Amino acid sequence: MNRRFATLICVSLLMMSGLRVSDAQVSKFTKAQVADQIRKVEDGVDEFQKYLDNQGDEARSRAQSAQSSGATPRRRQSSSSNTQGRQEQAKQTKNDLEDAMDELGRSTNRLRRKI
Repeated sequence: MNRRFATLICVSLLMMSGLRVSDAQVSKFTKAQVADQIRKVEDGVDEFQKYLDNQGDEARSRAQSAQSSGATPRRRQSSSSNTQGRQEQAKQTKNDLEDAMDELGRSTNRLRRKI
């Protein structure tokens, strides 16, 4: 799953950067053009990583604010085992996403070395 997610992110970033497969098949690119496209992908990966970091920071901040204000949840308290299960799932999802981002970084580094 991690490799599929990393590939999906890479393809999405390539599409956003303006490199289209149909263009690549019709015309040849110079090394400078390829390097520029790889740079754009790397910039997109960096921006996405910052976005993820900000989302994590905001979630922690919201949780701390709610806890410190003594706000009670509107819904019924869930059981301890259910809460533990959600926390484990969240940790696993976070780890999977970090692994996919690392793989994407390694892939762009390999691309850069090949040009």
